[in-house]
Amino acid sequence: MTEGLTKRFFNWAGIPAVLCVIALWYQFGFTLGGMIEEWDFLWMMNAVPHFWNSFPGNPMSAQFAARPLQVTPFAIARAVDAHSFLGFHVVLMIACFLRIVAGASIGFFLFRSRTYAIALGLLFFVFPADTQQMTFRTLNISMSIGLMTLGVALAIRGIVASSKTRRTISIILSGVASIVAVLIYEPAITLYALPLLFLFGRYGLRKLLLVRRRRRSIIGLWAVAPLLNAAYLAYSLVVLKSGYQMSVSQRGMLRSIIENRRYLWKSAAYRSFYEAWTSSLDILVHQTARYGYLVVVAVGVVIVLVGVSDRTRHDATVSRFARYVVVGLLASIAGYSPFMVSEGHMNVTQRTFMAAAPGSSVAVMAIIAFACRKKDVAGALIAAIFVFLGLVAQLYQFDTYTRLYVSVTRPYMSMMADMLDPAKNVHLVRDTTGIGGYFNGMYISKIRTGAADRLGLITGPSALCTDSPPSPLMSPASCKLEGDVWTVDSIDGVSRYAAKNVQLMKMGDNFDENYRSTHRGWNDRASFTPAQSIFKPNTADQTRYTCLADSDWGYSRFCRGERWSNGMHRMDDHKNYFMAIAPNPTLQFDLKPTGKNYQLSIQTLGVDPYAARNMELLINGMPLKWSVQRDFFIEADVPSRALKNGLNKIEFQRAVAPGAAAGLPVTKVSLAESAE
Repeated sequence: MTEGLTKRFFNWAGIPAVLCVIALWYQFGFTLGGMIEEWDFLWMMNAVPHFWNSFPGNPMSAQFAARPLQVTPFAIARAVDAHSFLGFHVVLMIACFLRIVAGASIGFFLFRSRTYAIALGLLFFVFPADTQQMTFRTLNISMSIGLMTLGVALAIRGIVASSKTRRTISIILSGVASIVAVLIYEPAITLYALPLLFLFGRYGLRKLLLVRRRRRSIIGLWAVAPLLNAAYLAYSLVVLKSGYQMSVSQRGMLRSIIENRRYLWKSAAYRSFYEAWTSSLDILVHQTARYGYLVVVAVGVVIVLVGVSDRTRHDATVSRFARYVVVGLLASIAGYSPFMVSEGHMNVTQRTFMAAAPGSSVAVMAIIAFACRKKDVAGALIAAIFVFLGLVAQLYQFDTYTRLYVSVTRPYMSMMADMLDPAKNVHLVRDTTGIGGYFNGMYISKIRTGAADRLGLITGPSALCTDSPPSPLMSPASCKLEGDVWTVDSIDGVSRYAAKNVQLMKMGDNFDENYRSTHRGWNDRASFTPAQSIFKPNTADQTRYTCLADSDWGYSRFCRGERWSNGMHRMDDHKNYFMAIAPNPTLQFDLKPTGKNYQLSIQTLGVDPYAARNMELLINGMPLKWSVQRDFFIEADVPSRALKNGLNKIEFQRAVAPGAAAGLPVTKVSLAESAE
């Protein structure tokens, strides 16, 4: 039954997987670095030697007992190279390779076609619904999904193999891979449903029951793995009270999933089968600056899928293809359902769609295979279109995060590392760059850990300070020096430190995105620059300024400025926006004005009465006369004398009503020459 599957498998499936990984990394090399929790893990491994798990009694166990091997992929990456992110790249490459090869194995079992098998394997990885798999924040999730997909492929192989030895070995390997996957990232536990779903899709109910009777001993052996994972997960939740998992659900996990069932359509289906593909087309048509490399990638995909065609006789019935669509949708629901415990996750495309990709890919490939069941070349070409669009989305994602690391995180960490005084126990960062406050410091990493880890130091508390009072919508603290005591007021509480133990570091407006640290302890392995991007940068035309709101339903890019919230997403109309969270927020941007008058247009979700009456709008200190047009647009004429070459600043005075937590929801800001 599996003879065709095993014959020369790694020739026709392994090589395309390697080529896919090369195609993604070729543009960027090993430039990408850590931006968020990666620094926390590195700091913990620096502070606690040999830290690689959070089982009870180990660091982070109170918070993450349910995923005790979460840190393991990071520990392996650090073991490869403790002074760069090279190891992170290696681990991510392996995770990508596993998903492609395992997906191809599953694809051959379902479709008995090498073309559709490879296309399915590639889609398992490049399916464009998720927007955060080409970063190191999700390194553990990528590895977990890779191992779980491998476990599914091995389970199917083991159940249908003719040799008892092969069955036993495959099932044992499947169990090991799957158990480790769930211990890394517990939402992957629902993917245990995939082997049975795919067997049903291939054989139908009657033959599946026959397989169950004939192979009940091997299926019983396979069932040990999900039972072990389920038992430990229950123990971690009921007995250990794993902090993160206990806090994330609204009213209990199962009840929350049921209450959030409407998001299966509004979020999961909408993103997987519509917006993911339209956004990929938008990237290809409107966000691409240079098409040469993408043409090479497209040709390569076509050559691979057409070249491996074995002209298999397609004897699949309509009912079988219908089953494939159904089991694909069910598998997608299985992968997505763990995130439905939290309504907040329904507004996120980052990490929430990786586990849903296998099922969604099967549904898409089933439709293609059915439509082209007697036309091999046509099927290969249509599959190539979907794979290519997925690759475009992954390249864009990789490009976006690499650019943000190179232009924001790396220089910020480098400046901090060069300024940091190891003789001081506390380090406060007074930030006026307009970069530090966004997304809880997401793109400046973790102020409290990043710079110290680059230097291999274990320091005391660090904090990002602003001149605004603490807010539930903002992570930076308010820091004041009174006498010989620093008071740090944040949403976590008030802390006080003797001034002699505190170092104050200042990050000013003149932020240099090309800054590199003079310390040699940390190695940046590549030198990709935003100028090398094949996609259009936000600053392509410096005679104008445009910034679109972004959120976790996207790539978490930000508009440079101060006193704004994280990006948010409104599900009803799928709009991203950010809000003023202090009375006087600002926007900062570089400009090369033409000498003519400009027009400022700010698109909002509505201007509240207080802001309409009281808000003052200034640019570089010059008041502007503004008005609300068409209910949602703030527009103002900007005289040429108000603008300057270099850094400019827009101020929104009294944008938030007294006593209000936030106001002025902004979706887009643009400044360009007047049409007159």
